[in-house]
Amino acid sequence: MSDLRIRQIQFETETWKRVLYYLMDENSLLKNRLSEVLKDASLNSFLNNAEQFQTRFLSLDEDISFLRHHLANLEKLFIKSSNMDDKIMEMMSHLEAVQKNMIHVEIEFSQLRYDFNQSLMNHYTVLMSSTDQEQKLTDNKEFKKI
Repeated sequence: MSDLRIRQIQFETETWKRVLYYLMDENSLLKNRLSEVLKDASLNSFLNNAEQFQTRFLSLDEDISFLRHHLANLEKLFIKSSNMDDKIMEMMSHLEAVQKNMIHVEIEFSQLRYDFNQSLMNHYTVLMSSTDQEQKLTDNKEFKKI
């Protein structure tokens, strides 16, 4: 029975590692996107939001690092223990903590990605609206000249 639990713990550990690598990659992509957006001079009004998102991206990096550390500790328990039965409860405790934190980080990441994309879309929408209004004003002025 303990072999089955150990295999399950190992399986979950590997699964969480894959999820963390995915989150690391996605967070990197979002940070790169933020960098691209900031190069656009027309987005100066987005700077306040950009700082907030940068802070949230860095916070997520810290959370991911924390979880990677916990997974590494869990893997060390597999290596160090000669008698796995003695370590199963400790492994289960570590795994439970990782599970709770992973769920929190996944939700946090999903919300961050959504907020970032929505913020950009809203900003571009406002930017396009003001550009459209400026164009209409220009068109009206030119029409009145004729």
